[in-house]
Amino acid sequence: MTMFTRRTLVKGATSLAATGALAGPALLEWSKAWAQAAPWKPEKGAQLGLLRWKYFVQSEDDAFMALIDGFTKATGVKVNVTRESFEDIPPKASVAANTNAGPDLFWGLFSLPHLFPQKCIDVSDVADYLGKKYGGWVPTAVAYGKSGTKWIAIPICFGGNMLNYRISALKKAGLSKFPATTDEFLEYAKQLYDNMIPGVAAWNDAFNNKAFLAGEIFWTNNGISIYAAAKVDPSKKQIAEDMDHALWPVGPVGKPTEFHVCFPMLAMTYTKYPQACKALMAYLLEADQYNKWLEASVGYLTHPLNAYDANPIWTSDPKNTIFGQAAKRTLTAGGLGSVGEKAAAALADFIVLDMFANVCTGREDAKGAIKIAERQALRLYR
Repeated sequence: MTMFTRRTLVKGATSLAATGALAGPALLEWSKAWAQAAPWKPEKGAQLGLLRWKYFVQSEDDAFMALIDGFTKATGVKVNVTRESFEDIPPKASVAANTNAGPDLFWGLFSLPHLFPQKCIDVSDVADYLGKKYGGWVPTAVAYGKSGTKWIAIPICFGGNMLNYRISALKKAGLSKFPATTDEFLEYAKQLYDNMIPGVAAWNDAFNNKAFLAGEIFWTNNGISIYAAAKVDPSKKQIAEDMDHALWPVGPVGKPTEFHVCFPMLAMTYTKYPQACKALMAYLLEADQYNKWLEASVGYLTHPLNAYDANPIWTSDPKNTIFGQAAKRTLTAGGLGSVGEKAAAALADFIVLDMFANVCTGREDAKGAIKIAERQALRLYR
């Protein structure tokens, strides 16, 4: 059986015609006019290095590179873009921060700038400019972007994960709509695991995509990549027509407790070209190209600025709509606490995830699993 990964699932999911429009004369003319009027004037001879996360959606990366090309043509600033997996970016950024050498900009996951806030340039002017122009930042974007009173990073987007389900399976279970509360869904984690197919606890990031498209499972948590792949594969047309997406059921607390990933971009204090860095960050989030880039991401990414609620990607297909809410529904990496290094380490160590997994798989009872998680957390938060 073919092994599907997120990249292969959504490769080609959006026509390159969309990115062709981005690279056209209209974008170049707009970019030149923007460069003339923008408050950030790149330093003479500026060249930038940007390390970003590896794309999951081919059309997103094509559109992103078209934007970079437009920026270069308008400003004369060449941008060298390299890509690494999520987990490889923090150590590379940390080495750069400690040695004062490396890429000018890093674009990674949620807590990255808070690992070394003193090594990030102050981008409060960029954040204020964008916030005033585009309806303000969502609260979680502010939490990720600011350290104290200043902005140390610009949140570019969020990645939403919602419940993917087959409509026919929902009806077969006797439901007319996807449950809105955990009481309506099951009660809860251990019983939920008892209803999963064998081997789920050992799955990696690609397994649920593969199983859903193979018709082996009917409900799963994922981005929009399953649906995007099914829409462009003639052999999966029936699955695309028979699937939809739902928000996660709300538990006893009475409000959403979801976690969706933020992707902030930061510039290092050692850069020789801070004005060029700021100009690029602002340029990426201007409506004339950000809207098209968001559409090219086919709903896999969502926006941190309120004005982009109106982007047609969220209304052109009702099965995309809820992904546009990810940035507003998500909790931050630190919950009620800081989004900094300790929270990042707790997520990386899967403390909460393992606590639930230990109970669900029968390795520990609830008290034992909580005690293990508490001991691990205390080591980080002591």
